[in-house]
Amino acid sequence: MRILKWAFISICVAGSIWAGAKIAFDEYPEVKRLREECSREAAVVEELKRERDHVTREIHELDDDPRAVERVARSEGWVKKGETVILIPEKNTDDK
Repeated sequence: MRILKWAFISICVAGSIWAGAKIAFDEYPEVKRLREECSREAAVVEELKRERDHVTREIHELDDDPRAVERVARSEGWVKKGETVILIPEKNTDDK
């Protein structure tokens, strides 16, 4: 009876050691990789939040300020009715 008890304890200890080694050598690298991926994704989320806040501010500015609307329209090349557009080509610095 005593031998069976020690055999059972030995098997349990060996199983625990095997499970610990399996987790340490097989699972830990995967956990580490997932943590690193999570950190990268968290940085992406923060960047997207900053971009969202910027776009939200721009939307509110366009809703509240007619000059902001005109500034954006001009940057897109839009003109008011009756205006004449004069395009001035950029000077090419390579030609002398």
